[in-house]
Amino acid sequence: MPVYAFSSLNHLGERFGTVTREFGGDAEAIAEARRAPHLYPLEVHRDGQSLTIVPLAPWRAEDWLRRVLV
Repeated sequence: MPVYAFSSLNHLGERFGTVTREFGGDAEAIAEARRAPHLYPLEVHRDGQSLTIVPLAPWRAEDWLRRVLV
């Protein structure tokens, strides 16, 4: 089974907090990255080659905060 690395990316695009796991294929590893909660953009790579970067979900203020900000 191929070994995939999951790395958080800082504001400069540098990898940190890398963890590795085995998956049956690229699609399975990418799907897992999209399901996993993350605080930073998450890069999936295999054999040093980037497969995808999973961006953060867009931030949306809660209703009560939007009323205060307007």
